[in-house]
Amino acid sequence: MRYAISCTFLAGLFITWGCGALPGSPEDPPDGGGASQPASSQGASGAVWVVPDDASPEGGPAPVSSEGGTEGNEGDTATAPDAGLDDASAAPDDASLAVVDCIPAAADGACPLSVSGAALPGTGAQFQCEGESLTECPGPSTPPDPGTCAPHLKPAGQSRCTVTATTVNCNSVNATVGGREVVWQVPLGTPPPNGWPAVVLFQASLYPPSTTWSGDAGAAFGLFNYLLLEAMLLDNGFSVIEPTADNSGNFWDTNFPNYDTSGDATFMPIFLDAIQAGTFGPVDLTKLYASGMSSGGFMTSRMAVSYPGWFVALAVQSGGYASCPGGVACTPTLPLPANHPPTLFLHGALDVAVPISDSESYYQDLVAQGTETEIIVDAQIVHEVLKIAPQAVTCWFLQHGGSQ
Repeated sequence: MRYAISCTFLAGLFITWGCGALPGSPEDPPDGGGASQPASSQGASGAVWVVPDDASPEGGPAPVSSEGGTEGNEGDTATAPDAGLDDASAAPDDASLAVVDCIPAAADGACPLSVSGAALPGTGAQFQCEGESLTECPGPSTPPDPGTCAPHLKPAGQSRCTVTATTVNCNSVNATVGGREVVWQVPLGTPPPNGWPAVVLFQASLYPPSTTWSGDAGAAFGLFNYLLLEAMLLDNGFSVIEPTADNSGNFWDTNFPNYDTSGDATFMPIFLDAIQAGTFGPVDLTKLYASGMSSGGFMTSRMAVSYPGWFVALAVQSGGYASCPGGVACTPTLPLPANHPPTLFLHGALDVAVPISDSESYYQDLVAQGTETEIIVDAQIVHEVLKIAPQAVTCWFLQHGGSQ
């Protein structure tokens, strides 16, 4: 084994049990690329969205299908879901979380909100009522503004993916970089003059990218929503690039000690150079983003810690700070990078593989230093990809320089 300290891999839970880590060595970003401006230049922001898992009761919007039509119970009377976080539920210890229950939009487009709990003081916290779409309830102070962010799936024939209510199939291209398989694709159509905005998706443990470009709604750990994210990104003008993790594609090294000497630390500069060289098609290096779930979420954080200046914005899904272990509460190593990219967190309130406190503490530290950040908490799920992830992550990147 590579490390003297014994670490246990929680295979069934998508995460590695880390033992602490040292920050990696920064790599030089491309000229003018990535988050070259301090994140604080975009203004301090701390938005908390808490959504119940059953926030699409009868009468709510149905999943979009690229093969035409939707599914759901049309015409039913809208009723408020009972779900939500309160003092007696499995909410994080931080009692400042604001809770939003959303009644599906009425016929007149109204969005009745019931807000309980105090907003995070001084952060300009905003609220999102959520069903299957970020634009379901465009109420006041609802991020993102539906007028500027309306991600959508394209019809079959106009997309790299074929999406139904229960299946996603996206065609892809394979490359070998630094001895690892990288699976990628560009949107249909002509790229912008400077190349496509691009999202690096870091795999969850045990699910290398060769296995995650097609699947159905029966996939474990919410991976169907991950497939929908791939389709949503491609259909909204982003290239998608998915490298294979170290350890035979099982998990990333970021949680383990001495990241600087790990296989991933060797691979990442080669991988970033390949992006810059056009190996994955034309990429606008000023519009490079990263996201990932679980082990991939921790690796997404690693981009801020060890590769400053490369990425414009991040979305950490069911993960935490770069060197944190899974399964136990962990706080970031301070100080955080001053130019930490704006970061969106998505987490299940009932997650025991990666406690929600990992996201919460990370989020609070970013708020404290004035870095733009938001968090979405699903009140009723464990360790999985949130249903709102395809829309939320795509919107987050569109709002930070991506373009439809």
